[in-house]
Amino acid sequence: MAKLRQEALALASVRAGHNLSAAQSESDKTIQLVERNASINTHKTVNNGDHKQSTQQATNNLKNLMQDF
Repeated sequence: MAKLRQEALALASVRAGHNLSAAQSESDKTIQLVERNASINTHKTVNNGDHKQSTQQATNNLKNLMQDF
């Protein structure tokens, strides 16, 4: 998931010529939260407000960039 999201952000950056630092930052926060939760609760679903908010923001940023295509 992390690799796919990073590749999508990089592609959007190249195509749109936009600065993706905010979207990349949100994506990095999301991945860190997922990894932290995975290391603490290896058999439980990741389900917390920070993860949801960060994921939604990164997804919305990426959607906004891709609307031009």
